[in-house]
Amino acid sequence: MNSSLTKIILLYGILLALLCYLLAYLKFNFLIRELSTEFYVGVVALTFTSLGIWMGLRRPPDSTSLSSASRSQPPVALWIRSCLSLSNISAI
Repeated sequence: MNSSLTKIILLYGILLALLCYLLAYLKFNFLIRELSTEFYVGVVALTFTSLGIWMGLRRPPDSTSLSSASRSQPPVALWIRSCLSLSNISAI
């Protein structure tokens, strides 16, 4: 692994640990006393939604993907064809 990738992995690991600590802190201090389950569901949903948007914006363009003109069949057609071939095998 190169150095920058290691730093990114460590940063994400530390960030995840801090988020887990924050959720545990919220759980122990407020769950029993004041806050409802819907609040925690909203916090978790908002956290992961914002994390997904942030990671999606940071994602580099995919240089390995093929253009639609160079594909012989769309992936759905390949999946359907493979499913049909499996059903023919199981019918024998």
